[in-house]
Amino acid sequence: CYKNDYYGFAVSYPMELTQKEFAEGTEGITVAFQKPNEEKGFQIFIIPYEEKQITQERIRADLAGAPLKNLKNIILPGNVQAVHFESTAPLIGDSIEVWFIHNGYLFEITTYRALDTWLAGILGTLVFTK
Repeated sequence: CYKNDYYGFAVSYPMELTQKEFAEGTEGITVAFQKPNEEKGFQIFIIPYEEKQITQERIRADLAGAPLKNLKNIILPGNVQAVHFESTAPLIGDSIEVWFIHNGYLFEITTYRALDTWLAGILGTLVFTK
């Protein structure tokens, strides 16, 4: 299980994945979970965010030029509203993304498109601790 008290969440992930944190400016972070030498993993990018809810329109504006397909609103554990969609991410290519806001932070979760169902299982373990 990965737990981050600062951003107020925990998530269980497969033991075969390694986990690393990378600072993103002064208040952001990327947490990468990756199976070494394989295209199996996901990452969570977190930055401060002033808006209270992420919208499909805002995602289109933030990712201007990136292909966005099959945008749909979903509910994560803790009744957190999120947007799930297909796109193309740097480094991994075709991707699945889940974006949501929690406690003043934007969370962008990204994985390989073929791992959509796998990621859904991991997101089912998401717990917010504050």
